[in-house]
Amino acid sequence: DWAMGHPEKIKDWGYRAHYFVTTAAKAVTTAFYGRPAAHAYFEGCSNGGRQALMMAQRYPDLFDGIVAGAPSQFYADTLLSLVWTGHSQVPVLGQPPVLSAEKRAMMSARAHAACDAQDGLLDQQLTNPRACSFEPAGLQCTAGETADCLTTEQLRAARADYRGIP
Repeated sequence: DWAMGHPEKIKDWGYRAHYFVTTAAKAVTTAFYGRPAAHAYFEGCSNGGRQALMMAQRYPDLFDGIVAGAPSQFYADTLLSLVWTGHSQVPVLGQPPVLSAEKRAMMSARAHAACDAQDGLLDQQLTNPRACSFEPAGLQCTAGETADCLTTEQLRAARADYRGIP
């Protein structure tokens, strides 16, 4: 609701806040030390990476250097994906997630085992996740639930997460 009725707040969140805070911080630094800071840097990752790109585009002279790590370019898509994952993991508000942290870790380990070496390097990173052929259906429990398998409900949640928003 805050965004719909206050477009200026969107601008503040999107890029202006860093400009005003940095400008104020530079003034405080100059007043306290009697001289300006020798350098000013901005570093951010994910949403901070997106903010770093905004700083470089809108205020290119504000910083001497900017590091934009893993910028979240399509923020609306990212938020929608988080909502989808939340819904698939917690279909009933207030209940625990369908997939426990241990089950998610097991699935991650299996996906890495299936696909990590595709880029020629075993490094616990999937360089191209879309090329990964891991299918959670192979983890379905056949003789009761154990730590290394998924129940029907857990498999439904896992498939929903892997499939993404329909």
